[in-house]
Amino acid sequence: MRTPRRADLAELPSRDAILRRWEELEWWSCAYCDRPFGEKVVAEVDHIRPLAKGGRDEWVNFNPACRECNRGKGDLDVDDWISMSAGQREAEGDLSITEGH
Repeated sequence: MRTPRRADLAELPSRDAILRRWEELEWWSCAYCDRPFGEKVVAEVDHIRPLAKGGRDEWVNFNPACRECNRGKGDLDVDDWISMSAGQREAEGDLSITEGH
């Protein structure tokens, strides 16, 4: 039997609920570049392992990300994106990754 990648919608927290929870936990900066969210830096919910690569809609698969990092990462796994050379990320217009993230 195939396991669906998407959680039952009744069980899945909304994007806003996820963002509020991170704000309550004072995790209010991008997990990748460490820029704090605010008026000029939009917070998005990133899938650590993208749905396209078998990831799931689960808390353990969500990371707070700025729009630029989330778009730059696209459908790559976090490890694959981080391991890309700095030159390759810059050529593609992505931000540098903060050490330790």
